[in-house]
Amino acid sequence: TANSITLVQDADHAHVDWGTRFSTGQLALNDPAGLTITGTGEEKPEVMGGTSVAKYWNKFTQQFVNVRIHPNLTAGSVLFTTDEIPYPLSGVGQVNLVRCRRDYYQIEWPIVSRQYVYGVYADEVLMCRAPFSLGLIANVGNG
Repeated sequence: TANSITLVQDADHAHVDWGTRFSTGQLALNDPAGLTITGTGEEKPEVMGGTSVAKYWNKFTQQFVNVRIHPNLTAGSVLFTTDEIPYPLSGVGQVNLVRCRRDYYQIEWPIVSRQYVYGVYADEVLMCRAPFSLGLIANVGNG
């Protein structure tokens, strides 16, 4: 049905796969936070597992917005990015792209000990063709 939620034990017997009409996910069986399902039959269901949120329901556009965790983002900060802008703009086909200045290369460093030292590197630059499409909110508190 439209408001049904499915819970199926995964083949590895360590996770539960859950799904609704709007989203799917996986939760470890030994997760101390458990699984929380909220909502009535008239509103969009919210399914959360563990302590992170995977999607946010935008009540203005009536669409889900993906939420991703970035390991290097400062705690209490929210970064907004986009893959497309809502209107055509000359010279902007892709909002963010990576320009490769030098592809992967390897350097074998001189032998100064019994250890064989080498490094693999790449020289890349992040290009943002529409910086007005990005946003940052800082000092977001808990609760």
